[in-house]
Amino acid sequence: MSGSPITFKGQHYINLLLGLSIIVLIFYLCRTQSDSIFWRIIEISFLLGLLLIIPIGGADMPVVVSLMNSLSGSAAAFTGFIIGNNVLIIAGSMVGTAGLILTNIMCKAMNRQLIDVLCKSFGGSDKEQVTRTKVGFVPEEVAMVCD
Repeated sequence: MSGSPITFKGQHYINLLLGLSIIVLIFYLCRTQSDSIFWRIIEISFLLGLLLIIPIGGADMPVVVSLMNSLSGSAAAFTGFIIGNNVLIIAGSMVGTAGLILTNIMCKAMNRQLIDVLCKSFGGSDKEQVTRTKVGFVPEEVAMVCD
C-alpha cells in the first residue's frame, strides 16, 4: 500500500449512518435477543471500522494504533465492571489511560489535534497549509537566531 489516505465523497455521512444503525440495532438486540441481529451488528461494525481507518495516512497510523490500544484497555475495564473482576478493572483502566496519554503526546509532537488525525486526511483533499521559516546555516545567522 502507498500509505496515502483513501477518501471519497460523503464518507463522513456514511460513517455517521453506520454508527447510528449500530446503536439502533443494539437496542433492538436487547429487546429480541436474536442471533441474526447480533451478526448484523458484527458485520456493520467491521465495515465501520474499515471505513474509519482507510482515510488515515501512513504518518498518522501510530497515533491511531495508540488510540485503539487505549480503547482496548477501556473495553477491558468495562468488562471487569460487568463480570465484577477488580483486577480487570484496574488493569484495563491503566492500559486505557496510558494509551490515551501516549495518543495525546503523539498528537502534540505532530502538532495536530486528535480530531484532525481521525477526520482529516493529511495529504489528501483537506490538505493543511504548512508554513515554514527559513533558518540560515551561515554562522552569523545561526548566532542571531540563538541570541
